[in-house]
Amino acid sequence: MRMSLKNNKANLTPTSGNRTAILLLDFQNEFVKKGGKLHNDVADTMERTGILRNAPKLVDFARKMDAKIIYSPVVMMESEKFNSPGNSRPSLMRTSEMNSVNEYSQQYGLFTENTWNCEIIHEVEPRNDDIILRDRCDFCAFEGTKLMSELRDNNVTHLFIM
Repeated sequence: MRMSLKNNKANLTPTSGNRTAILLLDFQNEFVKKGGKLHNDVADTMERTGILRNAPKLVDFARKMDAKIIYSPVVMMESEKFNSPGNSRPSLMRTSEMNSVNEYSQQYGLFTENTWNCEIIHEVEPRNDDIILRDRCDFCAFEGTKLMSELRDNNVTHLFIM
């Protein structure tokens, strides 16, 4: 599949042997919806970018083009805190980002499993043929998940991250 932009509109066209996937990060009530503990931290950016209007359109379009939809949600036990940033490279993070990570790592009850806060938002609700990565319990959307094997198993050659 090939993606091009023309007149600010995405155009995905099938390319033999290639497959496109869209990776949705943190599209959970905790961040995205009013009432989520972290919503106020991202509300301005979400409003400015129109993410709640645009993400469902992109997901629907991608499905029509046979792109794979992959979700990487954070799922925590009630008594857990976020893992420390661990392998992240602080030199690549802005000071405000490092402070947010440190603030979050001290909080309990974020993205608690089996709660409204942990659920993926209904606007981009997963379907049966979508992939939901498991075993993610910190800010790294990749480490500890089976993302690489899912990309390989589904012949994904182009990955877009939202």
